[in-house]
Amino acid sequence: MKDLIEQYGKGLVIKKDELTAIERTKLFDEGKPIDRIPCCLDTGETMAPLLGFSIDDYYHSSKLMCDLEVYLHENFHSDGAGLSTTLRGMAEAMGSEIRYFDNNIAQLKKPAVPSWHDVDSAKLVDVDKDGRLPIILEGLRLVKEKLGDKVPISGTVTGPFTIAAMVMGTEQLMIGMIKKPEKIKQLMEVITENNNRYIQRLIDMGVGIGFADPVSLTALISVKQYETFSLPYFQKNVDFIKSTLLKSREQAAACIFAAQAVACGSC
Repeated sequence: MKDLIEQYGKGLVIKKDELTAIERTKLFDEGKPIDRIPCCLDTGETMAPLLGFSIDDYYHSSKLMCDLEVYLHENFHSDGAGLSTTLRGMAEAMGSEIRYFDNNIAQLKKPAVPSWHDVDSAKLVDVDKDGRLPIILEGLRLVKEKLGDKVPISGTVTGPFTIAAMVMGTEQLMIGMIKKPEKIKQLMEVITENNNRYIQRLIDMGVGIGFADPVSLTALISVKQYETFSLPYFQKNVDFIKSTLLKSREQAAACIFAAQAVACGSC
């Protein structure tokens, strides 16, 4: 411990990377030795003022989203880059009104589904048209174009239960789970399908996929409520990813086999 303290006092010696970010991440995923732990900066919109533009501008510009990721890569050498739907992005696409600020994250202004009485009105989204989803997808395309050969690129999806809190409002969601659980489950099914539609775009784009689900925490709901209203729908999103990727691999293998068969037939 004394040696470590002395080292800090003299200044840390930072070893030169032996691997690229892509090489490091691939080996890490495979459980193989790496030169250092991968480190990805997940700052999102909060870094926008550092670059001289407002958080509101960031939310509504594919170019600024990309510029921020490029800045993080060039100045902090993050091992990854990507964009999130943000916690309210899918809810806005479903009809929730969002309040935007120059120097603060967005907040829910008016829920799309004010209570469990209104669940039948829950909207299936068009990810290419509704809310800010097209802006985020275009931003992600730009990020991949700029940095895809340097670092792994990923898109973050908000977990279904957190989206529900932004579609209905957290308080009404909590009440609904107790008074009308079947209506909340109905809402969760719509949200899960909306997530799958967005996930399909990420798969088509060839980027990694992550989840953020901060409302699914035991400070708000019990383990039993989590297992009833959150986990099954999150699992459906994960299962959709697995099945879609498996299908894609099988289709790719079939295409390769067909191409080989045609080549052999023409010999």
